Amino acid sequence: MGVSCNHVLGDVIAPKRWVQQPYGSENVSEVNYSVFDAPNGVDAAGFSGLVAGEAYSNDVLNLGAVAGSYILQLSDLNKTVVKSGATSLVTSGSIWALNVTAFDGNVVMKNLILITGAFCDHGDSGSLVLLPTADPTAFLAVGLLQAKSPDALGPQSGAAAHIGSVMSALNIVFPAPPVSQ
Repeated sequence: MGVSCNHVLGDVIAPKRWVQQPYGSENVSEVNYSVFDAPNGVDAAGFSGLVAGEAYSNDVLNLGAVAGSYILQLSDLNKTVVKSGATSLVTSGSIWALNVTAFDGNVVMKNLILITGAFCDHGDSGSLVLLPTADPTAFLAVGLLQAKSPDALGPQSGAAAHIGSVMSALNIVFPAPPVSQ
């Protein structure tokens, strides 16, 4: 299953929309489920059932494999996270806060992760926010980038949904880390 934001892939009016990669090219999948749950900070969509002949993997472009998920704790503040986005490509930032409320017009999104630094730009929504592991080619999913945050904390700070909330809303799990022998 692939994951992105509802506002990128889904549509609450017509939830079944084709996924194209890159955008505007051939259809590779169809959106199966989309969620917009502002009180829990979730704007997510899942897709599966790739068109015959399309390949997939659990890798994030230009980074490496998603080797599981991790629920952020207060002790994780200031840790470095990375993402690979459509606009700003591979970037890193620092976890600034874990329970932020964001306002976008009349929409109030709660329980978001705030990431500071030159982390994202418009068009990066739907990128997995990843925590590096000891293996430089493996990462743990910790969030789903929702939006570029207000410029008060830097012009490219970002707000992300907690990965636990996304997994719960979409009823998914990420692959477990490999067991070393």
